[in-house]
Amino acid sequence: MRTLIKLPKRAVAVLASVLTALVIWVLLPHAGAQGQAPAKTTNESSPAFTRAGYIPDRQCAACHRAIYRTFRDVGMAKSFYRPRTDDIIEDFDNNHFFHEPSNRHYEMIHDAGRFVMRRYQLDEDGQRINEIQQPIDWVIGSGSHSRGYLYQTEVGELFELPVVWYTQEQSWGMAPGYDHANHDGVTRRITRACMFCHNAYPDVPPGSDRYGQPHVFPSTLPEGVGCQRCHGPGAAHIRLAADLDASNEAVRASIVNPAKLPPKLRDDVCFQCHLQPTSKLTSFMRRFGRDDYSYRPGESLSDYLVHLDFDDGTERSERFEINHHPYRLRQSTCYVASNGELNCLTCHDPHRKVPATEAPTYYRDRCLSCHEIDDCRLDEMAVEGATGRDIAADNCIACHMPKRRTQDVVHVVMTDHRIQRRPVDDLLAPQGETAPPGGTKIELYWSNHKLPEPMAAAYRAMSVVVDGDVSALEALETALATDSPTPREPLIELGTGQLRAGRYDDALATFRAVAKREPDLALASANIGVALAAMERDREAIELLKRAVELDPDVADTHYNLAAAYARVGQTEAAQRYYREALRLRPNYVNAWFNLGNLLARKGRFADAASAYRSALAIEPNTPAAYRNLGLALSYLDSWPEAVRAWRIGARAAPDDGRIATELALAYLLAPDESVRNAANGLRYAQQATATRERAPKARLALAIGMLMNDQAVGALRETEKARELGADEISCLLIHALAEHNLQRDEAAGETYSHALSQLEEARPPNRIRDALLERAEEVFDQ
Repeated sequence: MRTLIKLPKRAVAVLASVLTALVIWVLLPHAGAQGQAPAKTTNESSPAFTRAGYIPDRQCAACHRAIYRTFRDVGMAKSFYRPRTDDIIEDFDNNHFFHEPSNRHYEMIHDAGRFVMRRYQLDEDGQRINEIQQPIDWVIGSGSHSRGYLYQTEVGELFELPVVWYTQEQSWGMAPGYDHANHDGVTRRITRACMFCHNAYPDVPPGSDRYGQPHVFPSTLPEGVGCQRCHGPGAAHIRLAADLDASNEAVRASIVNPAKLPPKLRDDVCFQCHLQPTSKLTSFMRRFGRDDYSYRPGESLSDYLVHLDFDDGTERSERFEINHHPYRLRQSTCYVASNGELNCLTCHDPHRKVPATEAPTYYRDRCLSCHEIDDCRLDEMAVEGATGRDIAADNCIACHMPKRRTQDVVHVVMTDHRIQRRPVDDLLAPQGETAPPGGTKIELYWSNHKLPEPMAAAYRAMSVVVDGDVSALEALETALATDSPTPREPLIELGTGQLRAGRYDDALATFRAVAKREPDLALASANIGVALAAMERDREAIELLKRAVELDPDVADTHYNLAAAYARVGQTEAAQRYYREALRLRPNYVNAWFNLGNLLARKGRFADAASAYRSALAIEPNTPAAYRNLGLALSYLDSWPEAVRAWRIGARAAPDDGRIATELALAYLLAPDESVRNAANGLRYAQQATATRERAPKARLALAIGMLMNDQAVGALRETEKARELGADEISCLLIHALAEHNLQRDEAAGETYSHALSQLEEARPPNRIRDALLERAEEVFDQ
């Protein structure tokens, strides 16, 4: 007779969880090789984790079902996810939003389960132009205050979309940092640093999250911050929970309970994401040598992050941003006086969202765990009119931790975690976006950070260089000169800053040092190639860039730089091939579309070139050169009305661009299509062109022609001489001079000048459309 053994409840639940995971692992695809993203799947979270002991968070539900269920309503659990029809809080009926500073219209669309952002502009006739539709792949943000949207390329790059749903205002608006004319559009990259605080760690190959590795993500990602970001990897915990011989003490010891940690390590679990001195500058950096996904709860956060603050001359107590919970709390008298007793967990249960109806009582009880009810002076304050707010007597936080508009996400109001006796009034007043503070002093946030000064200086300087400010390059070089061996991270950033500053010899030396240390780092080979190309050593650059492609074939920037180098040495077929590969990897690569268009135009493929320019403009409408070249391509196709339309749109988008104004002026003055000719408009745009490009020969030539066509012969002669002095086409200048002399009835001088122009035609190098148009007009006048 077979004996049946009844397993303890703990073991049964965990074993069921493990078996379920094994089945799902077989059925669902998993992350492919490094740099490759698997095919898109359903909305399921990542099915399994093969690195560092992580498991799918849903396995935790086997033993912790109640906590798992309530946690799903907490903001952390909803910080990142696939868009779903059953979780719509946005208004997709009133889905149109117009952003006046950038002159762009947005429509947020939900149709049969598909979520799409459509963006377009309107021309002078109200017709749509520069239209693009981008499917939404991911939602970022819980929706408590806002929801943002991301899309993902086939190789795993993530990009932010510029429109956000602001829950408190119940309206669509621009994402933080986009509320100005020249924003990033659909090309703002999402990095591992961005995702660190919005999601659980993804299942990626070890080493792919090192500094200098491409920021790519598998298409199947966890959805939400999850259990293990606070409790640590759970594989060992589940294994021990299923082991009948394991003690309860061993099971508990195999997972981190933040509440049981020493105060500093306990706080560090929250601070890994919620302590951000500012979002406008780089205010925390990974410790040199640490990978992005290497932090584990229970270790000292200062061994993983270096927090930085800045001093711009204003009171830090007045700085209030969306991610300032600990930053503000640590300024509170309550916090300082508690000597570590007051912490995030004092007031917040991370596993449960407090219903709005319960919140005043719930948080009042937290306050009364330290304070007495008699401490409240609400009656006295109301008589004095000190608060300026209508506050219920049982709502402590409404008075002492009021909601306040954040300075970085200006459509959102948040609870201010700096506990004050009498907060200032007018905390909800509307405000506009401001630029990052300039000329600030960077310093370590933690005064007791144990960093030797050369290393601390390296972190301070690198944080400035990372933000694209090369003013700190010298400070970074000085800091690294005193530290040996030099860490790889600041060395890579030093080389990048040197490239940005045009110090190509220095950048070449820096990245050669990186490559010597790490021969298989694609980034090093690629940037050596970039430095060589900038020094006009393109053939050497090609070899290094080809090496970088071999090391990592999925980096769009490398293909783009290789294409540009091939184009400069005249190998147009190779250049076209690599531009197209860059676009396959990153379809929103504006410069690749533009330069591909230039290649096609040089080969006489003007229709294909126009298509490439239109693709560039659909992605980024603020690309003046693309308008100019689109108009030129259309003009070579004899589509003059469309060419003029393209240039007019460009002139409207970039009124200070003299090149567009020049082409538009010449089209109005000389186009073979009489339907587009307009001498008055031609002169107006020629004047606009020379106002911004005073010494441009072509613009000055256009102004001379404009004056000629508007019966201003004397002015035409004057401008022709200026154009000749600036190096304009000599024959064109002679023809304008002859026609102007004719208009002044100086027939003998006009005829001599015309004959002189004809004598030089045999030696002229064709083609020259301006010259040919002027010659046709001169022939009508002089060859009668």
